[in-house]
Amino acid sequence: MSFTLYMPAFVDDVSVIPAAYLNKMRVDSSRAIDGTAGGAYAPAADIVLSTSSIQLAGVLRLKYVARPVTRRQPMLGNLGANYAHSTGELIVEQTIAGGEFIISLTNLPNGAVLDSVTVGLKGAAGHANDPVTATLPVVTVRSQDGIGGGPVPLGLQADTSADRATYEAFHTITVAGIAHTIDLTTYTYDVEIDGEVAGDWVVGCEFYAVSVICTVSDQSEY
Repeated sequence: MSFTLYMPAFVDDVSVIPAAYLNKMRVDSSRAIDGTAGGAYAPAADIVLSTSSIQLAGVLRLKYVARPVTRRQPMLGNLGANYAHSTGELIVEQTIAGGEFIISLTNLPNGAVLDSVTVGLKGAAGHANDPVTATLPVVTVRSQDGIGGGPVPLGLQADTSADRATYEAFHTITVAGIAHTIDLTTYTYDVEIDGEVAGDWVVGCEFYAVSVICTVSDQSEY
């Protein structure tokens, strides 16, 4: 929407303002944004601001209609002694029974609600029993305050593969229902993955990228 300029410009106090111009002003005014009282607006088309920068004075957060946002996380972190990256890939492979490794969660939208974290994995072929008798992997989502407090579990989920074929094929473990508001000014976030151990454990379980789903309703500069 743009206001119509009357041409030629007014030249004195007795210039005539055409009715068409006044009617256009009436329509345009009804569509204008109230810069004092605010309000709800539903433009029928995109609003394009052609400028080098936009300054929002005093704004702490930009608000959106709540929507899910997915953040894919590379397998980077503290692998410990029992795990290693596969040659030429960011896939983590278990080389020794038991133990755990930690993957940092980065690029999370500050202020969003952390809903779920999913880890893709594939057990190595060759388990002797069906179903597998080894203790299967467990995924724990954690926060840490960075000032001496230990990790705080936000949720955990064990592998629920019911048979050997399912476990030895690509599948996922999802920690759901976390419902934690992300606070990057106070916490860091990570995933602890406890690997396969005991029973008919087989070397070579592979862990793939971590996927994080958040509900975003607003956003800050973080």
